[in-house]
Amino acid sequence: MLPGPVSITLSLSGTASLPAHLVYYDTQGLTTTLEFPPGAVTGVTTIWLWPTFASNRPGFAFAGHAFELEASQDGTLWPGLTFSAPVAVTIHYSDDDVRAVADESQLVLSWWTGSEWQDAAQTCDPASAYTRDVANKTLSVSIGHGGRFALFGPMNQVYLPVVMRGK
Repeated sequence: MLPGPVSITLSLSGTASLPAHLVYYDTQGLTTTLEFPPGAVTGVTTIWLWPTFASNRPGFAFAGHAFELEASQDGTLWPGLTFSAPVAVTIHYSDDDVRAVADESQLVLSWWTGSEWQDAAQTCDPASAYTRDVANKTLSVSIGHGGRFALFGPMNQVYLPVVMRGK
């Protein structure tokens, strides 16, 4: 079971003016935080973070954190949300989240293109860099737009040959 969505309305001035941050707490009490810098949006924009699940991608294990980012302006859904300035995402994860991951220091946040998973750092121009703190179980990276995101890590795969005995 997933907690409900969280949202923030960003404006260029006023109570939720930029910079601002949106914090989501998962069922373990761990946070995913989005930090919106000045210039991230160009008008009053409501950002929704919807927790979700993700299936594994080839060679990678899902590390327990996935979300969908959506936006609206003036009550109208804004598909294809692109930020005017990169938005920092910081995910806190647990040992349980990475139990199937072979190398925790290689965790990546991936973005669903509609047909495949792509490294979320590539959604910025130029590409952003990761900050991984394995000791404190955090990963940070900047993203350039909304959509579906999921945390993945490389997994060990063992291929065993199939041996058949004839009768």
